[in-house]
Amino acid sequence: MKINDVIIESQINEFGLTKKSRAVRRGRKEGKEKLKQVTVALYQDLAQFLGVKGKKISKADTADIIEFLNTKGLDSSDIDTDLPMNKSRIDKILKVKAKDKLFKKSPKTPEFKSQRSGNDDQDLQKMIDALKAAGYSVTK
Repeated sequence: MKINDVIIESQINEFGLTKKSRAVRRGRKEGKEKLKQVTVALYQDLAQFLGVKGKKISKADTADIIEFLNTKGLDSSDIDTDLPMNKSRIDKILKVKAKDKLFKKSPKTPEFKSQRSGNDDQDLQKMIDALKAAGYSVTK
């Protein structure tokens, strides 16, 4: 370690920036940047979606935004259809949806569902019979 490194390390610690706080700060900045990237990607996808329809983002209405979110598999139930759509509202919606996408909070995401058919007793009996046929002793 050089003298210059010691001086810099001591100056950093004087400001209260420990290794942990620097890591937290770096993580917060990385998270902010990731959110920005996802929001920009959603915005570009929206522009492409509207371009196919022959519209500009400034001319998009609520139905277009809801349709876009549905095609992306994102929840659109929280969007108020009565309010007029403008650029700042689109920005807010896409930022919220980007957060949801990052944290996978969308109810459109398929949740784990059991592979069972609903006839639990019959399924259980089939498994028991299969195990018995294979030579295992099974008790309920």
